[in-house]
Order: sequence, then structure tokens, then C-alpha cells
Amino acid sequence: MLLKNLWCGKMSLRVGMASATVFGLLLLAACGGDSGTSALSDNGTSSSEEIQSSSSSPKVESSSSFILSGDSHEESSSSSSVELNCSALLEGETDWNWNVPKECRFNSGIAYDSMTDPRDGQIYKTVKIGDQVWMAENLNYADSVKTPSLLKRSWCYNNKAENCAVAGRLYTWLAAIDSLKLATDAANPQDCGLLKSCTLPDTVQGICPPGWHLPTDTEWIILFTEVGGESTAGKALKSQTGWNESGNGSDAYGFSALPAGLRYSGGAFGLGGYYAYFWSATETYSNPRYSYHGDADDMYLFSSYEETGLYHHDKGSAISVRCLKDGMSSSGEKAKSSSSNKDEAVSSSSNQSSSSNEDNEIDGDRCWDMPKEAYLNPEIDYGSMTDSRDGQIYKTVKIGDQVWMAENLNYADSVKTPSLKGKSWCYKNKTENCAVAGRLYTWAAAIDSVKFATDADNPQDCGYGKTCTLPAKVQGICPDGWHLPTKTEWETLFIEAGGESTAEKNLKSQNGWNISNGTDAFGFSAIPAGFGRTWIPEGFYFFYKGDYAFFWSATESTEYIGNIWAYSMELDYDYETENLDGSYKEFAHSVRCLKDL
Repeated sequence: MLLKNLWCGKMSLRVGMASATVFGLLLLAACGGDSGTSALSDNGTSSSEEIQSSSSSPKVESSSSFILSGDSHEESSSSSSVELNCSALLEGETDWNWNVPKECRFNSGIAYDSMTDPRDGQIYKTVKIGDQVWMAENLNYADSVKTPSLLKRSWCYNNKAENCAVAGRLYTWLAAIDSLKLATDAANPQDCGLLKSCTLPDTVQGICPPGWHLPTDTEWIILFTEVGGESTAGKALKSQTGWNESGNGSDAYGFSALPAGLRYSGGAFGLGGYYAYFWSATETYSNPRYSYHGDADDMYLFSSYEETGLYHHDKGSAISVRCLKDGMSSSGEKAKSSSSNKDEAVSSSSNQSSSSNEDNEIDGDRCWDMPKEAYLNPEIDYGSMTDSRDGQIYKTVKIGDQVWMAENLNYADSVKTPSLKGKSWCYKNKTENCAVAGRLYTWAAAIDSVKFATDADNPQDCGYGKTCTLPAKVQGICPDGWHLPTKTEWETLFIEAGGESTAEKNLKSQNGWNISNGTDAFGFSAIPAGFGRTWIPEGFYFFYKGDYAFFWSATESTEYIGNIWAYSMELDYDYETENLDGSYKEFAHSVRCLKDL
């Protein structure tokens, strides 16, 4: 499915979750607490907006400050030592526990080295694997005065500073590559922001300490090869404890990867205990016919798999960073970023700016230069209905025993319906686009979440990051006598429209689609209205008008961890097969209402 391809994985369009059901489901992407002692606000940011000055930055004790009891070796430092009885702390622990200190997760059979980050004095374990020298723990650097790229782009898991002390910080890709440093480089300034592409140097220091850098895809692959190949590398790189579902590794080489999870670009945290992700300095290039540069590559580890590999997330997700020491790769020459081998690198000057939400659009070829009536099938005898709330009139059509709106909902009254406030948009923020293709709504808006929250008999908090027990019929923001269709009701439509293999072509409008229009055989007249989404803190963006249509269902996707998904129906520009799968609740999709029986 497109959304998973764009924001969480390596699957091609329409592959969706098929390649690994549980893996894909769980996938679908940093907390303000500093690693030091600054006071935290309710959202986990420090009182100085995550700015940790070098003058006030405390030196954080490393693992060498502890004596590890119950292990095969002891470590001490000149500073006061605290004894850790790791055997006792780990006794009975079968899953991830943030209360277990990182010192208890290292492999006691490995002779680790160490390095000190001169920027803040933090000490990190290091390990040599083949000819590469890696940090054996996640980066926990937070000084946004020295490194402005970090401001509001790095977090501790669940906004708890103590979690940074265990598993380091979670960084967006822009933070990881130190995008502001690249932009202000006097010799070769590069604008490597969200939805932009640039030609990165062979070695990207990013937010790593001097003498270290953010690894490229090539360098990750070298690591996989050195520890036995991708099919078993996951087990070899994962720590010996802490992974859920009996997914612990052998940690045979001392990489000691912890399941630190991620922060989704919408702001929710998830997958702690199940996944580890580490950024690469390599961008992901999507379908070249789009100017979309929203993803970057990463390495993943999953509790249920012994293998590993390269994946990709949207650049607004926040994941871990492991730094690699500068020098020679195991191939005998410096590893080069795969971004430098692209056939056609796109200059950053040709990409759209993300500074203005008015222009934040990743678009197809066609413009909506016709009124909405022009997208209806002239051979269909449509009915009509009037929305009593605002007087708008919508065409309707009967397909089987169901009566559907044949146009997208365009209801916007946030006074009568407070759920809509700040949660619905016209495409590209232009009112005339709503007149053609209706509004785009988040799932919380579509179900009218405020109405559920204020229900006197059964108040429920439903929305992003939350789950609730919805009634069998959810009116949501639909007019009286109509409701938001469930997953089952969408499936009924697919069957009536010819079955899975042809339903999409039969439901798409006869014009307006890039590459492949539909037959609109039943008058559903779906037009490619695209969708919208937020990247925090970068802003709100619009995508793929002319190529995709997404319609919300009233059914949550409970298979996904974190309660951040609901089912939506997807129609694509060049496929004849419909798709009904999970979508981020924060995304903004179209709404088609179904008449109550």
C-alpha cells in the first residue's frame, strides 16, 4: 500500500503488508528530556526548549562508572562507583524493561573499548567488528545550542529523560545528518530538508562526535556481512536480554542493539521492546515520476526475526543513531554512500520549499480544472440528498442494497461540530479544491471524536494513539440518516462492484486520473483527491492529487501496535484492484457517507 511504502517500509506500491504480516503491522515514524538534569515540562522538553548549553551540560557517567556484579568482568572508574547486581535486576525479566540500566545489557564476554564525546563529556562503549569500529550503544547527544539541527527534532522515548539514559535519544533524519550544518557549508551548501533531496558527501558526520560519522547503506551492509549475512545478522547484533516475545539475540560481536522503538512523525511513541531502528546517511528515492523525497534508509532489528536488513522511514520519524568511526571499511576502501551512485541526483534547488504550507504539495500531472459534476458518469441515473446542516446538495447512487454519496463530503462547520477544528483541510488549502473534491479529514474528525468524548452515557476518548469501542453504526461527520462506512460495508461494496480483481477500475471516475481512468460502471465516481498529513514540527503537506483516493472507514485497525491506525479504502492511479488496509489516523483522507438502512 502506498502509505506504508512512503512512511515505514521498503514495500513497493500495493505490496502492503504481505511481505511480512506481523513485521509490517508493527511498523506502522523522540522525547524532550535531556540526558542531563534540566527540569522537564509536561511534554518532556526541558525548560529551555530542549536547548542544552555547553556551559551547563553535565558530564554523564558512563558504564565505566559502575561495578557490574554477577558478570564475568568488572569495570571501575576514578569517579564514585555504584554497584549494579545485573543478575538480580534481570531475574525474572523476559521482556523489555526501561528500568534496567544499559550497563546490564552489554555482553559480559566482550572486551569493549570506549570513547568520550568531547562536546558533552559522555562516554560510550565501542566495539570493533571486522575492520569497522562501532559505538556499542545509542547516541545520546542533545545540545541544540552547539547543534541547532537538534532543536525540536530529538526526543527521549515517551518523553522521559531516564529512557535516554538507557537507550539514547531518538532523532529525525534531518537531525541525524545535521541538516543545518550541510545547509551552511561554505564550499558546498546543500538543502537536505524534508521533501528535498541533496547530494550528500561520502562521509556524513551528522550529529556524531568528531572522528565518527553516520553510516551509509554500504557500511551497514558491510556490518551484516561481517556478522554472518542478513539472514542471521539480526540475532548476532541484538542484545542478549530485553527483547519481547523471546526475541533476544546472541550479541556475538558486542553490538548490543536494544529495542528502543521509535517516535512516529505524528508524535506518538511505539514499538519499544519490539524494534530497533538506526538511521543511514542514505536517502530513499521513490518513484522518479514524483518529486517525493520524504524517506531515508535505516537498519532494522525485530524481536521475532533473526534476520535484519535495510528499511526506510519518513524523515520526520525519530529513531536511534549508531555512529561509526572514521577510517577504512572491511573492503579496504572508504565506504561510499549509495546516494552518490544515483543515476540522476536531484538538485535541492529544484525541489519545493517546505517553509510554506501553502505550497507543500507532492502532486500528479493533472489539475482540477473542471467542476465536480464533470467527474460523474453521464450514463448513471443519480439521486440526490441535501445536508440539512449547511444546505449542500450531494449526488447519490444505489449500488446493490447500499446507497452511497457519489461525491466526497465537504462539511466544514467546526462550531456545530468541534471535532473538525484544525482537523480538516481543502487540498493545498484552496477552497476551490474543496468545491471539486470535498474536504480531507483526520480519522478523529471523521468519527466526530468530540461527540464520543462528551457522550453522557458512554464517554470515550477515541483518536490518534487511543482505542475505544465504537458502536456498530458511527454517524461521525456524516449528515443525519447517513454514516461513516465500516470495513465490512466497504467490502460489501467491493463485492457488488465486481470483486477484488476489478472493483477499483469500476469505482474510479472516467476522467481526472493520471495514467489510468476508471469505467465508473456503478456511478461511485471516485476522483483522485490525494491526501494530507502532518510532519512535526515541519508542517502540513498534501500528496498525490491525480494519483490516489483514500476514504476513511469507521473501523480501527487493532492489529497495529500503538492504536494509531484505522482502515481506509485506497484507489490507485494504475491498478484495477482495490485495497483496504490500515492508515495513520492523523492522515487526512476523503469521506464518503453511506445511507442508513
